[in-house]
Amino acid sequence: MSFIGVVLAGGQSKRMGSDKALLTLNGENMLARTFHCLQQAHAKDVIISRNLPSEQSLQDIYANKGPLSGIHTAAVNRPNLDLLLVPVDLPYLHHRTLQQLSHYSQKHHCSSYFAKHNLPLYLLNNHNTVTILEHILLRTDDYSVASFIRQIGAQAIQPADNQHLVNTNYPDQWQQAQQALTADKHSAYKET
Repeated sequence: MSFIGVVLAGGQSKRMGSDKALLTLNGENMLARTFHCLQQAHAKDVIISRNLPSEQSLQDIYANKGPLSGIHTAAVNRPNLDLLLVPVDLPYLHHRTLQQLSHYSQKHHCSSYFAKHNLPLYLLNNHNTVTILEHILLRTDDYSVASFIRQIGAQAIQPADNQHLVNTNYPDQWQQAQQALTADKHSAYKET
């Protein structure tokens, strides 16, 4: 079973103070690292959800509604194709972690995510999924991914390594990740 990888990179990065997608680690920005990680996880194709005009990325249909809007846009643009949605701010992410999620979802035919982490999310994308997303985005004020995954009945699984899911929202978190991963030239997402 194949899936489409989606890099969620549409945030404003206010807490970081600079665009998280463009932060560089070992000579590669986070947008490219996440894109390559999805490729290594065997995504059939990888698309980017980013609110900047570009031929390579999708802009949110409903702007300013957080990552759920990027998820909705990807679901509408790739109808009836499973999606593996990954935020751009996971510097420790490894493709094997994404494979764990995709294998579980495909084996059990369900949407899934890692316990205590709403993203990455493997999403069984169908008409019902889009209907739920549109209801949330147009008729509620709760645009949280947590609310969405509850409504679709996504299954929480335990990650093989929680470190791979540590995100970086603040400059000090980014500096810690940079120091840890620069010291380890076998960066988190590459083959070791």
